[in-house]
Amino acid sequence: MFPEGISKRLEDAQLDAILAHEVRHVRRHDNLAAAVHMVVEAIFWFHPFVWWLGARMVEERERACDEDVLESGSERQVYAEGILKVCEFCLMSPLACMSGVAGGDLKKRIVNIMTERMLHKLDFGRKLLLGAAGLAAVAGPIAFGLVNATPTRAGSAVGNAVAKQSEQPTAAHASVHASKEEMTALVLKKVPPEYPEGAKKAHIQGQVILRAIIGKDGDVENLQVVSGHPQLAPAAIEAVKQWKYRPYLQQGQPVEVETEINVNFTLLK
Repeated sequence: MFPEGISKRLEDAQLDAILAHEVRHVRRHDNLAAAVHMVVEAIFWFHPFVWWLGARMVEERERACDEDVLESGSERQVYAEGILKVCEFCLMSPLACMSGVAGGDLKKRIVNIMTERMLHKLDFGRKLLLGAAGLAAVAGPIAFGLVNATPTRAGSAVGNAVAKQSEQPTAAHASVHASKEEMTALVLKKVPPEYPEGAKKAHIQGQVILRAIIGKDGDVENLQVVSGHPQLAPAAIEAVKQWKYRPYLQQGQPVEVETEINVNFTLLK
């Protein structure tokens, strides 16, 4: 597959060198390597090294094919002039949806071809080292993310809990847990909630469950919503904040205790 009319612009030696270059791409399976890297770019699009590596791969593919063409006996000037003629011919594509000429930094390629700045082939050890470095650069951030995934999810859960709790500052969880029945028997002052007007009009009723920290003096120090309708929860929190308990005793000493409190909202018929 060759652009129509390009052969009229190239001498036979130039045409042979250009075709030899493309044959090298086929033998090296460069299109397959480019397709694999496109998949990698689609998966790790956020990683700047992947995009840098893609540009380097394009440059090195062209360099490798240029080296093979020159080693096969093509003259440097003839080959360089052939490349420039092809680029001049293909620079502007006749269709907007078709790509034109591509393939690395053209100026740098021509300089390398004409000044004999060709690199030696990598031996197996250097290829292995280069592959290991590339794998580490891609796999390192993934491993770091997996190691830190659990703390991140934990931090997110804490943030959600804070958003649901009352306006009081967050207190540490109590080390002692008491059942709802135990704490109900210790209630000294119980303030009923005010039924929200919006909830009344919408005929919303039900139960709000709160997780509470009761201090050593019997005051409600911290509240978190466990479940309940969003329109009923604020009224339940405001009421329970005013409740008062007898101190919860453990081995004769008052202790801070964690418990659950149920607040019921029922519309009268």
